[in-house]
Amino acid sequence: MKNASVAAPISQRPMAVILRLVLACAICAAPTIGIAIAAANLAGFSPATAVVTQAIASIFVAAFTYRFFVHHFESRPISELSCAGAWREVGIGVAIGSGLFSLSVAVLAVAGAFTYLGIGKPSSLPYSFLAAVAAAFTEEVIFRGILFRLLESAFGSYAALVASSVVFGAFHLLSPGATAQGVVAIMLEAGLLLGVAFMVTRRLWLPIGLHFGWNFVQGGIFGTAVSGNPSSGLLQGNLVGPEWLSGGAFGAEASIVSIALCFVMAWLLFRVALAKHRVVPFGHVNRHQLTPTTQRSNNDG
Repeated sequence: MKNASVAAPISQRPMAVILRLVLACAICAAPTIGIAIAAANLAGFSPATAVVTQAIASIFVAAFTYRFFVHHFESRPISELSCAGAWREVGIGVAIGSGLFSLSVAVLAVAGAFTYLGIGKPSSLPYSFLAAVAAAFTEEVIFRGILFRLLESAFGSYAALVASSVVFGAFHLLSPGATAQGVVAIMLEAGLLLGVAFMVTRRLWLPIGLHFGWNFVQGGIFGTAVSGNPSSGLLQGNLVGPEWLSGGAFGAEASIVSIALCFVMAWLLFRVALAKHRVVPFGHVNRHQLTPTTQRSNNDG
């Protein structure tokens, strides 16, 4: 027998949620970002050692502090990071993310904005892999696990999508090669797409896989800049032409082509979320809507 869905007004809770969000940022986001910056600037270590140290340290801190926050301040199981079905969701995400970026490069190549220069540096693949894993896990925990999830519980899905996308884009101003076009592109493509990916399953594994697939193929395979950070990949490519088309120094993810493709995928995933009744309107939240897919399946049996 299915559990009854309980509708609870959320207009009375915004201030409590905002205070909890501030607390979560202090406990989880700040230490995670801080350790990542510190590890990336280790004096006396090679760049490769710094990448490995940064990846391991930031993933550990993000996982530990998030579990601490949820356990002590929300008093609930961390269903959004449960292992059941995780590899399947990660795999689907990786396929979507890597496919989207590969299609972007294909369109750019046809348009003359991407030029293949030859084989790059295969030896850099392990470091690109680790960097992509760390960025995907830590950023999804912070921006979807904390920011989007908490905002949605108070203000609904639409407001949470807009606010988390803006903050996610602004966060990329910290990138060395940040550009205005790149930051806006991150807001419009990655912020919306990853937020909707979380809504579909109410778990972090799908957006983590999508985020990883996009970043790894971008830097580790095609060797283009990742959010303004130069990369060495399996292949060596060059982005040419007007910045609105190629993405310029920020990378192909700032291209109008990437923005358009991610918009289409976000719309498709949003339709899935709507069909699953996972879109939360402002004013009332249905607890059934905020329950991860795997947990609902177990409860509905």
